[in-house]
Amino acid sequence: MCFTMTAMLIPIDPVTAAEPTSLGTVAKVGLALDGVPIFADAPSVLEIGHMPALNTCGGHVDPGGWYHWHATATDINSVFASEGVDASCANVVQDATAQFAYAFDGFAIYGSLEADGSIPIGLDACGGHIGPVPGQTGGVYHYHANDSFPNLPKCLVGVVALNNLTTTAEQGIGSPRAQGGLNGPCPDFAAIAEKLGVEPTAP
Repeated sequence: MCFTMTAMLIPIDPVTAAEPTSLGTVAKVGLALDGVPIFADAPSVLEIGHMPALNTCGGHVDPGGWYHWHATATDINSVFASEGVDASCANVVQDATAQFAYAFDGFAIYGSLEADGSIPIGLDACGGHIGPVPGQTGGVYHYHANDSFPNLPKCLVGVVALNNLTTTAEQGIGSPRAQGGLNGPCPDFAAIAEKLGVEPTAP
């Protein structure tokens, strides 16, 4: 039996890149604080022939079997209110001032409001700015959600790691499986267990 594995790389100390990284359809945005990957706008009906089946919190399962977000789920009710849509995300606590995630460049993603409830000012083309955040002294760069879907950064200002999301899944973001490394053939769990001196067991 082969288990699907996924690895994600996010810088601990973010560094601004020479040029922002554009985020197109289904691009890799970051990792939510709940451990769920975040991808950019879902594919268009014009590209795939049908509407992506997103739940009201802005997420769904990809062809590789991984649940992921296409929105800042902790602030998606602001989008519904702004667009006049009679819907709500009941499964995720809504807080427009809270941090939602870390982008793949290491900078934090917050809801559409500052910690004090004010509207962020001076946002750049990626949806970020330098300003105060809880637990930090002075101003630090961070992204904010907006009130239109997808309410995610439009680009990433920082340096992102190569292969920042890889998976052994046959399909979906981080695939296809390549030879060697995490995307290679299934690991030989028996050999690994023998080397570690443990008994291999299935979960």
